[in-house]
Amino acid sequence: MKENKISKKVMALIEKQIDKTINPALVEVAPEKRLTKDLRLDSLDRLGLAIIFEKEFGIAIRNEEEEKLSTVQDAIDLVAEKVIMKTIAEKLERKIENVTPDKRFIEDLGGDSIDRMEIALTFENMFGIEITNAEEENIKTVRDIMNLVNQKTQPLEPLKVKSRNIIQKAREIGLNDQTNEILNSIPKNIIAEEKSK
Repeated sequence: MKENKISKKVMALIEKQIDKTINPALVEVAPEKRLTKDLRLDSLDRLGLAIIFEKEFGIAIRNEEEEKLSTVQDAIDLVAEKVIMKTIAEKLERKIENVTPDKRFIEDLGGDSIDRMEIALTFENMFGIEITNAEEENIKTVRDIMNLVNQKTQPLEPLKVKSRNIIQKAREIGLNDQTNEILNSIPKNIIAEEKSK
């Protein structure tokens, strides 16, 4: 199984955002984690993530889409959907706004069987999946491609948040009541492990 580059990158970008917020109570970034409750990202952090995703993947995320992001998996799904539509638009030389989930690949977007095959190969590499000839031939709409990619992508292993960065940042800004509270919330085995490095 190849690596799902999109999902892995989305999770890494979320991990970076968490690290910036100095949130040591968190031990992992996983698809089921809730952005607000589990990862303690507020609405500004979520907006920041949307901007980072836009820059990193060359996509546009509307405000209402950003506001609906609830979990890490929501972010992965939204980015994947946008990247799929962007890739199809580029391959078929169409405007991105003309590529929507309900558009038919051949009739509405002017693709042909060779375009469909090339796009399937692109998504195999991008998402680390295998698309059979029969599956590729059954692709009729953009949504069909999205569903196929979603169905075939494997769950990811959680990413561990690097506590060393958190401890270093807390020391850099100096200990006060707030940073002391933060450091006290880090599990003791993590602190011991980091001190030994």
